[in-house]
Amino acid sequence: MAEKIIYNNTNISTATTSMAATYDMFVGAQQADNIVLTFEDSDSRWKKWAPKSGDTIEYQRDGVSTGIMHIYEPQLLNGLCIIRACSMPQDAKVKHSKSWQQVHLLQFGNEIAARFGMTFELLGLSDLYYEHMRQENETDIGFLQKIASLEGAALILFNNRIIMAQEKPLEASDAILQVSAAGSYIESSDKRGLAYGSAEVRAGVYYGKYTADASNKRNFLPEQSIMAGSNAEAARFAAGQLRQINKQLTDAKMQTSLMPELTAGVNIELTGSDVPFWNGKNYLYHVRHEYHKQQTTLFMRKPLEGY
Repeated sequence: MAEKIIYNNTNISTATTSMAATYDMFVGAQQADNIVLTFEDSDSRWKKWAPKSGDTIEYQRDGVSTGIMHIYEPQLLNGLCIIRACSMPQDAKVKHSKSWQQVHLLQFGNEIAARFGMTFELLGLSDLYYEHMRQENETDIGFLQKIASLEGAALILFNNRIIMAQEKPLEASDAILQVSAAGSYIESSDKRGLAYGSAEVRAGVYYGKYTADASNKRNFLPEQSIMAGSNAEAARFAAGQLRQINKQLTDAKMQTSLMPELTAGVNIELTGSDVPFWNGKNYLYHVRHEYHKQQTTLFMRKPLEGY
């Protein structure tokens, strides 16, 4: 299907076409969406356009749009132009320190997003209140990612939007498509034997514990310092930390023919796997479309139950 390329808010689709395009989408994987586009430039058209870091590009194909992406590494060499872009602005990499007192999630989320001309949204989360929260020599996106992990949420950057989405309802949703593993290359790991049954957070005078499986005596104690303003908040953060560590224990990667309708953050129903454990519902946390290869790579894990 024809592609559409919007560079610095101008549709350049009739002037150039890509030789190769690889688009990576992430939900809750602590990475921003990114795209790599390769153009033939024997007529020096891209040299005249002089792409630079900070420019924007949007790629549309097969009903999928990357949204506005921010170029961070343009290359012009040997008659080629290679554009690397991601959904996070480059100035979002600057580190800051700030103490937040008696603040709601939307307050500091909106303030941070506004610095980069972005918006901040909550999906499945209420506008939570925090007595204390400290950003210590962290990027703004890294700080929001830390909050998301405490709350059992995923941070999504798309089309100049920062979305903090609760992971549990995403994983609990129905599979949108049945995908056959027959004939596909797949590699997987299953480390459920290392799962923790509970986690606890100690924050000064406050203490909270969350137990997902009382029969599992392994208790997770986060290494990083965590601030909490009540016992209830400490327990909520313990649940978030337990999810963060346990969700990484199952992982599979499968290459298949191009499936542009699949995005990160949804469930699929896998069939035909040689490993029975992977048949059934799986959550996609990362999807890669390599349009020039007519290939999609799915990165998936089993949904967590109950938390």
